[in-house]
Amino acid sequence: MRYFFVEYFLLNAIGLFGFGWGLNFIDPEKVNKNLVVTTNKGFVQGRTGTTYLGRNYWAFEGIPFAKPPIGNLRFRAPESPRSWNGVLDATKERTSCVEMMNNLEWNDIMVFGNEDCLYINVYTSKNPSTSKELLPVMVWIYGGAFAFGNSSSKFYGADNYLEQNIITVTFNYRIGVFGFLSTEDLQSPGNYGLKDQHLALKWVQNNIKHFGGDKNRITVAGQSAGAASVFYQIVHKNNKGLFHRAIANSGSPLCSWAVQRNPRKIAFDLGLGVGIRTSSSKELIEKLRRTDVEQLKRAGRIIMIIYLPQTEREGFPFAPSIEPEHKGAFLTKTVYETFQRGDFNKMPVLMGVNSLETLFFADGLVLLRPLNVLYDFSPGSLPSKDMNIKTAEERREAGKRILNYYFPGGSYINADVDGILQYTSDDRFIRPIHKHVQLMSRYTPIYYYMFSYSSTFGTKILHRIIREERRTAGVAHFEEQFYLWKRQDLNLIPVGYDKLIARRLMRIWSNFIKTGNPTPHKDPLLQNYIWPAVNSTSNITYLQIDKRLSLHQNYREDQMKFWEKIYDTYGHPPYLTY
Repeated sequence: MRYFFVEYFLLNAIGLFGFGWGLNFIDPEKVNKNLVVTTNKGFVQGRTGTTYLGRNYWAFEGIPFAKPPIGNLRFRAPESPRSWNGVLDATKERTSCVEMMNNLEWNDIMVFGNEDCLYINVYTSKNPSTSKELLPVMVWIYGGAFAFGNSSSKFYGADNYLEQNIITVTFNYRIGVFGFLSTEDLQSPGNYGLKDQHLALKWVQNNIKHFGGDKNRITVAGQSAGAASVFYQIVHKNNKGLFHRAIANSGSPLCSWAVQRNPRKIAFDLGLGVGIRTSSSKELIEKLRRTDVEQLKRAGRIIMIIYLPQTEREGFPFAPSIEPEHKGAFLTKTVYETFQRGDFNKMPVLMGVNSLETLFFADGLVLLRPLNVLYDFSPGSLPSKDMNIKTAEERREAGKRILNYYFPGGSYINADVDGILQYTSDDRFIRPIHKHVQLMSRYTPIYYYMFSYSSTFGTKILHRIIREERRTAGVAHFEEQFYLWKRQDLNLIPVGYDKLIARRLMRIWSNFIKTGNPTPHKDPLLQNYIWPAVNSTSNITYLQIDKRLSLHQNYREDQMKFWEKIYDTYGHPPYLTY
């Protein structure tokens, strides 16, 4: 900072507003050197704030980590941004990427956000201009079905992490049409959202030391589609050394929803939605690049409505997909095979599930139940396509065994809500994550948990979000995040026993971020447990997080053995998902 003002005014003389981006710069008279950080692309000035517990922090928001992916850069891998002149105003968050929100109502999908959205935020509890201590770093990847979500502190207030002296980094990445459109050839190979994530991780590795962060203690964390993204980043060879630990809540690339099987068909259907009739990938993508963004938003909304009911068989409409081999490809092999071979970046992993994941989607599952009459009349449609069952007769036999195991009388259409929620939780989350732990734990330490603490605090937030009371026992998808982040939009804070659970979760998470071990020593807050990593593929140890902590083996053991028998009897590897 010694020569900051000399450098600043020289750069300012060249041109305060850089290259004409939609960026704002600090007036020279309002530059505060105590709030300025030098990144590898230019100066940024942040702001100060206070956590809800009264701790001061420093925030640097809306820093570009890529060129705006607009015009000719639409449907292309992100490119590093150009340097700028002046001091960038990093006191406000930028807009979200184009995202969809359905409020859990199928006929009420809204689309908002902008294409110019690739910005990153850094929050730290130490003043970067004066602190000499390097702090551990947590980089957050939001979930949202690869179609909605953003990095806003409205949803992901970093207060709890800042209280633990953990630098927290959030960023936007492209989702939906703009993040995952693929023609399955080189015209649009797809996975742009994953490539955005990769570039953001490179930015963190190259810049975090300027914010007081330890570039050798970076943890990447995510939930749901964000958790699947964490593992997609782990298997990407070019991420070697960019981060060192991983946290994944309720998601894996082995979940059926985490990969799209037919992206080319969706791409051409999108084209039809904006009036492009062609069988040529080249023509389709050239015209889509010139299509007005509002038209693409409307067409993407229609695609989501049409394809969402097929998610459990085909994956989310816009999701990661297998690319053709080419320079710059992100994903060219199935993750199942990669985990099986141990061909990924090795690091400690903290991962787990909630006790009744699909409780969050109960209304949608009930709404879709009449459509699933197909399962009763055609049981062969129930087993995953990725099992690669050879004959229609075997598919029907496998489907009947699944129906008879989970539903009284072997009928899906007549099943009660509890039965549907337990089946779908096993099918879409617990089984694939269980297999993920089996495969990956042979090569790297995995700490596996199950969160089952059902609370008044969680119920209140669920009611605010999905406008429904908790209809059955169990912890819903996303519910553990309420204890880890400060939801600024809801203004609810855990009290009483809920506060104790929040403190325990933060202790576990912060221990792992700092050391790579969730229980590095005995701690009365954690009941003096030493939580072992999984050390057996047949006896998987997990920590149950409830009103009391407890160690067990083989969560839902009978159900997992049932599924293993189904796969052993009817399945034919290699598998895309599990």
